[in-house]
Amino acid sequence: MELELNWEQLKHYELVLDTRVCQEETQETIVPDALPDILRIVEAGGQLCVSEKSVREGAMLTSGVINGWTLYEPESGGALCKVDFHIPFTVRTDAPGVSANGCCVVRPVLRKVDARTLNPRKILVRADIGVEGCVYEPRELSVCCGMNDPAETQVQQMSIEQQAYLTTAVKEKAFSIYEEVHAPAGLDASSELLCVRADAWCTEARLIGNKLVIKGEAGIRVRYLTDGQLGSARIPIGFSQIMEVEGAGEQADCRIDLFVTDVSCVRAGEDGRTLNISLDLTGQAVVSDRFSLTVLQDAYSTCGEMSVDVQRHLVPDLLERYAKPQNMRELIETEIQAKSVVDAAVRVCGISASGDCVEMQLQTDILYLDEHENLCAVSRAIPVTEQLAVPDNGHCDTFCFCPGEAFASVTAGGLELRFTLEMRGILTRLQPVVTVKKALWSERDRDECVKRPSVVMRAVMPGESLWDVAKAYGTTMQRICQANELDCDALPTGKLLLIPAGK
Repeated sequence: MELELNWEQLKHYELVLDTRVCQEETQETIVPDALPDILRIVEAGGQLCVSEKSVREGAMLTSGVINGWTLYEPESGGALCKVDFHIPFTVRTDAPGVSANGCCVVRPVLRKVDARTLNPRKILVRADIGVEGCVYEPRELSVCCGMNDPAETQVQQMSIEQQAYLTTAVKEKAFSIYEEVHAPAGLDASSELLCVRADAWCTEARLIGNKLVIKGEAGIRVRYLTDGQLGSARIPIGFSQIMEVEGAGEQADCRIDLFVTDVSCVRAGEDGRTLNISLDLTGQAVVSDRFSLTVLQDAYSTCGEMSVDVQRHLVPDLLERYAKPQNMRELIETEIQAKSVVDAAVRVCGISASGDCVEMQLQTDILYLDEHENLCAVSRAIPVTEQLAVPDNGHCDTFCFCPGEAFASVTAGGLELRFTLEMRGILTRLQPVVTVKKALWSERDRDECVKRPSVVMRAVMPGESLWDVAKAYGTTMQRICQANELDCDALPTGKLLLIPAGK
């Protein structure tokens, strides 16, 4: 007779792809007829805007456009000139075996933009794009939590409480921010707006019922010309959003990744001292929670023959949450001695984990004036390494960002850069879980019952538990404890036990 099992089923998402791809895009750009010839390129930059992300045909695709600019000094002298360019891109990541039901989360970044002159009227632009991508597939975890045993079977059941840390929701929401702000100092009615770029990050995320409340900040960086001099300003904008999320408790962990789909900054008001900022973002939420499961691991009968089949799962469990803000200080060497700093920015370009080591790649861009009042730009990659205690079968989900503003000052030999790096993460480990998947019972042969002794004396073997002894002799743990005046499951090795037969 097959016994009826009770099952606990948890719907969740499994991470099936976690990858990083870098891709270079190039484009030749012609200087418009209305602009003078190029003497020297000062800086190139841009804003990466994502228009689409999807999983299909065994691949993850991320598409969009780089809205960029090149600032240069003209041969004829005078103020800086700007040439705009727009480079469409599609980054493809192979994802064999991933179905169309997969939910993808992308973290795109414009790592670097370089430009050089091919001739005074033509520019070659190279843009380095990085995309970190994850795909989550819907799954269902089924574990046996007990069985319905008829009275005549007298089944003994051994269950444990097992913790499972599961991703319960992968959601996204597109939203727009519109802000009217006062123009920063230095940007007056006569100033010319040159370019704008934005980044955004989450400062807080928490669940209230089935509402995921997200708070964040966007940094809008504006370049402008005032009386022929280049200026820069960073405008912080706070925002909040709500997503609908089900299947998680209010103590769940919520990782939020944001990317820009569009940004603009235009003048408003008669005096030109007001800016209208429009920012389109997509927020991606991965919600994970810890669950307590009752798992039936073994069973036997005291009055019949019973066979049990088991299955083995690898279930993730939470080990540690960590948040590590760091005040960073870097010396950026320059070929020409700097006199003053015009602008400084730092962004995270990629994160990779290997063993117990997490490596973060940062990119800094600084504009400064040299001793001859010439405008210069310097870009440097900054590697940051963090050691983490990652156990066997462990997984570290780390993300980091640079909140606030970066500050650069002139020092001997170059520039001193100061900024804050915020690193957060979740450390998990796969735990083996054994659970019953099938149980068969049959009545014991009468002749065999006659042969069984009513009492057995035997010593406890090393590593043997009370359950092991009771199962081996078809009795119950309670009867052994009563016969030997035991009050716990701890059995000292070598102790002589009186084992009564099962009923």
